[in-house]
Amino acid sequence: MADNLRREGFNAMPYHAGLDAGARRVNQERFIRDEVDIITATIAIGMGIDKPDVRLVVHKELPKTLEAYYQQTGRAGRDGLHSDCVLFYSYGDKVKQDFFIRQIQNDAEQRNAQQKLAQVIEYCQLNTCRRRFLLDYFGEVMDASAQDCGGCDVCLAEREDFDATIIAQKIMSAVIRTGERFGAGYISLVLRGSKAERVVRLGHDNLSVHGIVNDYADSDIREICGMLLDAGMLRKTSSEYATLGVTTEGRAFLKTRNELTLSRKKKPADATSSSTARGQQSAPGYNAALFQHLRALRRRIASESGVPPYVVFGDATLQQMASRTPQDLNAMSRISGVGAVKLQQYGEEFLAAIHEYARDNDSMDRTAELRQRGESRGARIAGSTYEQTKNLLEQGFSIEQVAQERDLSLSTIFAHIEMLVQTGENLDLRAHLPPPGRAMRIQEAFHRVGDNRLAPVKELLGDDYSYDEIRLIRAFMRQQKIQDPEKAKSYSVEAIRQERPSAYEKWTQEDDNELKRLHDEGLSVSELMNRFGRNRGAIRSRLQKLTTLP
Repeated sequence: MADNLRREGFNAMPYHAGLDAGARRVNQERFIRDEVDIITATIAIGMGIDKPDVRLVVHKELPKTLEAYYQQTGRAGRDGLHSDCVLFYSYGDKVKQDFFIRQIQNDAEQRNAQQKLAQVIEYCQLNTCRRRFLLDYFGEVMDASAQDCGGCDVCLAEREDFDATIIAQKIMSAVIRTGERFGAGYISLVLRGSKAERVVRLGHDNLSVHGIVNDYADSDIREICGMLLDAGMLRKTSSEYATLGVTTEGRAFLKTRNELTLSRKKKPADATSSSTARGQQSAPGYNAALFQHLRALRRRIASESGVPPYVVFGDATLQQMASRTPQDLNAMSRISGVGAVKLQQYGEEFLAAIHEYARDNDSMDRTAELRQRGESRGARIAGSTYEQTKNLLEQGFSIEQVAQERDLSLSTIFAHIEMLVQTGENLDLRAHLPPPGRAMRIQEAFHRVGDNRLAPVKELLGDDYSYDEIRLIRAFMRQQKIQDPEKAKSYSVEAIRQERPSAYEKWTQEDDNELKRLHDEGLSVSELMNRFGRNRGAIRSRLQKLTTLP
């Protein structure tokens, strides 16, 4: 299944007993860290998923018991946010499980397994609140103030009343005439005139009810049987095999021939427009695209830190950010889940990401407002955390040294640089750029795929290039207003050598000896830059190779 999903373009990995323990562990860890979107699993994964933000649990066939189903669906939405559970099943699932149940040697265990399966099938065929059924099954009581859960497919579906008088009479007549010894599936066969071997062998093809229904599908008849069970007109005569009988109330209905109105889900064709509207109404009030943008940043930070993404921020926190779009650390601190420590660790990066998204996506409803706020930040740069970073960079500190000096992560310093560039601060980035060859390749990648997002550029360049250096080159390009390949040539070896004549020339042994001697004599980096005609980054890089300079 994972292979099929990957062929369809989904990022999926398997988890099952056929894999060795190491492969299972790696796949599960990748799923927990958001490096994999989908994991196809047997029940083996069970309680092992320590991931609070699972948004969708899909069963592709019937679970064996309601206990197993309850545990497996319990993996969804443990962070309290909206999540979906979908169960697909068919008659073939029951046939397969019946086969395995018949292999059980102990009669009592076999009966118990059959009863458990019948309960699962009953749950699947419900026409009433599924949550209420589960709570009743596990001996719990739904809040007295709530008539139904309002969250399952039965409660959410648009319903319509229909006249069920005739079809109900036919179903109950067939139940009685076949001896109240069969389930809904067999009753459907008889009513629809089936010549199946079993029907003929039992002589039910000669009954007056045989073939009297031609305007209802098998699924419709089964569904109406469930409705009649809920209405108290049919009963189950055996919990093991879900055979049907007619109740006293049902027999009275057949005798009096009163009208019967039942409620059913609207057919998909009838409910298309309304279900679309309903989906829009239930959507949380946050910008979904911005939320994904923030999730991508969270995934990168988590990967660099070696922790699961939810340790950085939970989905609920990111959704609040995508809804409120905080513009400064004070506003960010009021987001649920952003405590003092996380504000210091990640606040600046997520603020920068929000501004980046606002700038790059004109379709965002609040873009104009955010840009206006972003421009006004320039007036607040002085004395701010950005100004502290700017001052250290201007004093000749490397980006790594700024991060160490300020006890902040490298990614936060890169976020500061982006914000300083965005607000028009005069910041010379050239000393901090990667070597010219790498810089040019990164620029070329931006020209190929655009500079709106970092991920496509990273994917194009591969693992040899870090997000931080890609981010820095983008800030430099925007600062220099390099928007096309021709202008990109302005950042070239020749252009830089106009200021630093020896820039990018190979260091000779004589150069190395002289550099080390002058450094040992106490010359500053600025003095060495002038002496050798090279930029600050080149001097520092060479000294690190030649000395024990930290």
